[in-house]
Amino acid sequence: MGLTGSPQVDGRGNHLVIRHHQTILYLLCLALISASTALATETAQYGGPYSYWPTTWIPLPGLNDPDDGVNEHLDFVGDASDPGAYYQWDSDYFYFRMRMDIGSLSGDAYGDTLFILIDLPGTGTTGRPDYGFAWDTKSTPGTEHGMELMVPNPLNQGTTWDTTKMNDADDNNAKKISPPDFGLANGDAYLRTIDNVATTNFGTTTLVDWAISFDHLKDPIASGGADTALRLGQTWYLQLGSLEDANDHNFIDTDIAGGDSPTSAVVGSMDTGVTTPEPASMALTLLALGIVGGAVRRRKAKADDASDPAA
Repeated sequence: MGLTGSPQVDGRGNHLVIRHHQTILYLLCLALISASTALATETAQYGGPYSYWPTTWIPLPGLNDPDDGVNEHLDFVGDASDPGAYYQWDSDYFYFRMRMDIGSLSGDAYGDTLFILIDLPGTGTTGRPDYGFAWDTKSTPGTEHGMELMVPNPLNQGTTWDTTKMNDADDNNAKKISPPDFGLANGDAYLRTIDNVATTNFGTTTLVDWAISFDHLKDPIASGGADTALRLGQTWYLQLGSLEDANDHNFIDTDIAGGDSPTSAVVGSMDTGVTTPEPASMALTLLALGIVGGAVRRRKAKADDASDPAA
């Protein structure tokens, strides 16, 4: 069937060429939609599969950050269209999401460190991190890639981020997956990545999602916990940091979120706060929603059946 000369029509007088082009356009749209959906890959990076990630997240615009030109998997990005950080909580876990500039993750994309840094009012030095959650992927073998609990290194507390170090809470740099750090497969923490997430201004990006057990944060070390001062019902002031090709005991010198940089002053750059409800008010909220004793369970139960979304 040619595309020149008189229009081609079928027995009902319909223009076949037009219908042919419409069909091609429709199929192309379907292909694009299918491709964009198929490209996004969710990977459980730590703690094993977890089926209870939030379906809605609260954005943290104070941590939005431009493309700083550092290696993309360590470059925090976000704006009003696609925020760079989010949080959420339930009675068992604190959830946090950060957006990285990298579009597609290969199996060995990370060999570095990502930080969530926390200033807890009334603890330590005001305006500086009192605690940190670290995803340290610099270590080998892969089973030693730990989610670790960090505290300030008293020997390296400079005025800027690139002169500041954190240290393991237990002061044992070789031990990564036992208390007070987060266990590898017992429900203390989970971490996943979702790559190829489209944005308006940054192309495709990767989301790094964290789930941190409140029980682990408060329980004594002898009982398998971290014995921190972090609790439900508090306000935490946050900052994000990354370290390239280095473990979590080095200077935080690759990227800092919120429009800051490694050369920014520490004090004054931790002003994005998140507040979780008091346990009593959370229980009333859950009761009002009719889900106490149902979908919400303690972390151990979640760990036991995390592979079963229907549980």
